[in-house]
Amino acid sequence: MEEEQKFSFEHTRLDDVSPVIELVPEGDYHMKVVRAERKTDKNGAGYLNMRFQLVEAGQWTGRFIFVLAFGREATLRGFRRISEAVEFPHTEGDLLDWAEALAAQDPSLIFRGTVRQKTEKDNRDGTERDVNYIPWMSIGPPSADLEQAA
Repeated sequence: MEEEQKFSFEHTRLDDVSPVIELVPEGDYHMKVVRAERKTDKNGAGYLNMRFQLVEAGQWTGRFIFVLAFGREATLRGFRRISEAVEFPHTEGDLLDWAEALAAQDPSLIFRGTVRQKTEKDNRDGTERDVNYIPWMSIGPPSADLEQAA
C-alpha cells in the first residue's frame, strides 16, 4: 500500500515582508570566501562575482557581502592581501582558479575586512540603493581582539 505524502507550507502575506535587507553595520569583521565565479558584463568585459560570508560576527554571522572583482591593480592587491592573510598562496595561473580553490578550502581560512556602506546606482533601472562593500586595503589576517558589532 502506497503511503500518501502530505505537504505543508506557511502562509505569509507579502505586505508583511520587508523588501529591504538591513545593512551590516560598518566595522571590522572576520569573513571567508565562499563563492567565486567568472561573469561577463554587457560590454563583454570579464570579472569575478565573489561572495564573502561573515563569521564570528554576532547577529551578523552567516551574512553575505557580494564583491565584484575586476582585473584592476587594486583588485589584484586585494587578492594578494587575502592570500597572505589566510596563508593560501596564489602562485601562477588564473585568479578565478585560485579564488574557487580558496572558496572550497577548510572554513577556518578566515581573514579580517572592514565592512562599509555606500549608495550606488543600479545599472538596470537607474534607482539608487544602499549596499555594503569591503575596501580591498582593509583586508588582513584575523585578529584575536576583534570586537564585532552585535
